[in-house]
Amino acid sequence: MSEQLQAYLAGPASTPDWTDRSAVVDYIVEDERQFAGSLRFDESHVREIAGRVFDRTNDMAASMTNPWLIEAGDSVRPRLGQVSASTLVIHGTADPAVPIRPRRSAGERDS
Repeated sequence: MSEQLQAYLAGPASTPDWTDRSAVVDYIVEDERQFAGSLRFDESHVREIAGRVFDRTNDMAASMTNPWLIEAGDSVRPRLGQVSASTLVIHGTADPAVPIRPRRSAGERDS
């Protein structure tokens, strides 16, 4: 993970007034901006989507906070080798959250 994204995620969590459309849209835009990394960030497009999300959501606070309360369970990473279907993984080199790692040889495992 990039140092900038780590710092953002480690910082104090702020939350908007979930009933204030403008504040929620600003919050979503700034949150999404952190994940753009070095890529161009299309603020107007993200702002439009954030507004649509707000407009269609009945309980914005629950929608934005409840997923973080759910335990994710065991990691699926150890089971990835069991996938038997042909699989194409597309990943860019500019992802600030999940950087590209060097390709491992057969038999190597994640730590």
